[in-house]
Amino acid sequence: MKDRGFTLIEMIVAVAIVGIIAAVVYSSLWGVTRTIGDTREKMELHQAARCILWRMSEEISNAFINERNSFTGSDAESNYYCDSDSISFISTSRASGPEQQGTCRIEYYIMEGTLFKSVDGTLSAIIEDADDLGLSYFDGTDWREDWDSNLEGRLPKMIEINLWLKGEPFSVTVSVPLTKAYEKVYEK
Repeated sequence: MKDRGFTLIEMIVAVAIVGIIAAVVYSSLWGVTRTIGDTREKMELHQAARCILWRMSEEISNAFINERNSFTGSDAESNYYCDSDSISFISTSRASGPEQQGTCRIEYYIMEGTLFKSVDGTLSAIIEDADDLGLSYFDGTDWREDWDSNLEGRLPKMIEINLWLKGEPFSVTVSVPLTKAYEKVYEK
């Protein structure tokens, strides 16, 4: 008599082999999917940071001061209303919005993990998961932690912006070209 099927042991071994192969394939696909998701999230974070720093750079590079309008940068330790360094200035930049005509007062600061921007008193949340905003001001000789144009009589020559989002640091150094123009006008 010829056997026409599989024994119970053969079936159990076959099911076990198929199960092991399925588990290996599933864990590999899950790992790849997770890596793709993590990479996408990191890429979106970097893109957001790049856009924020570009906008801040544009606005700061178009900052100016006069008798009525000052430029202030406060260190986190001296800020009573926010959790980070803050900056407040007048800008001619169109980066604050295409509807913006002329000049506007712009402020940036972090409060309760959110980066905020105020344009002429209108507050908007820029991004959540903001850990810190650090600002340093170059006077031509030294880097300083705060700046007040009412005391200095001028704008800083450069500003270093350090932004931490979800624990990752992003930074840019911005030249303030109107510093020289302001010094020439008010030295006379």
